[in-house]
Amino acid sequence: DSQNAIIESIVAQADGSATLKLQTGIDAVISEQEEPGQGVEVVLVSRNIVVEGEASDNPQLGGYLQVFHTPGVAQTIEGVEFVNMGQEQGKNRFALQFLYTGDVPGTSISRNSIHHSNHRCIV
Repeated sequence: DSQNAIIESIVAQADGSATLKLQTGIDAVISEQEEPGQGVEVVLVSRNIVVEGEASDNPQLGGYLQVFHTPGVAQTIEGVEFVNMGQEQGKNRFALQFLYTGDVPGTSISRNSIHHSNHRCIV
């Protein structure tokens, strides 16, 4: 099943994070605990948030996301789908890259999916 929602607002928080408010809620996914015999999901590769580069036959034209110059700031990238990202043969053009951020405790990259990548995924 697929669900779509429209972002109503984005509010910056004092700690540097942000809160997204959707116009409508997202239905809970059925689990084995809630519905015995129905919780057969093996993997969910689509996400509610999609970062998508332009589709092209040229692997040098993909999108890329850089977290740039944030030393000492923990970053969380969670539950995001990355599609058509990265630029083949391009310096610092990976699907997702932390550049000049340092090794920051508390940084988390989890529950994301990356597919149709034109270059290495996460650096």
